[in-house]
Amino acid sequence: MSVRWRSHPLIDEFPRSLLCLGALAGACAAVYAAFEALSSVLVAAVLLCCSMAPYLLPTYYELTEEGVRVSFLGRTRQTPWATIQRVRIDSRGVLLSPLPHPSRLDPFRSTCLRFSGNADEVLAFVSSKVTATR
Repeated sequence: MSVRWRSHPLIDEFPRSLLCLGALAGACAAVYAAFEALSSVLVAAVLLCCSMAPYLLPTYYELTEEGVRVSFLGRTRQTPWATIQRVRIDSRGVLLSPLPHPSRLDPFRSTCLRFSGNADEVLAFVSSKVTATR
């Protein structure tokens, strides 16, 4: 048994996305007003889009009996259930951490599962696997 889904915040959170894209356009307009060079606007737009890539592009998730698989931009990261020490749930997703206590390393070591209308299914699967490994 496995659970698979795609999270694409740009599409899934469309009204909010308009504000985000407006802010992106506003930032590019401010760069043009400050430097009056299209090359500066292009550099700013590329840097902003790269920093916002998890919001602008889809991420694919799969929960299996062995662990969690997250794919983004052709890169896949796999995390076995046995390594999960801590689970933190919020309104947008679940953080699966190999660290037993909150740490500054969480953004680098943890796996974040973003919900896409499937919070109950994801939480049920995660809780069955994390309690089974302890």
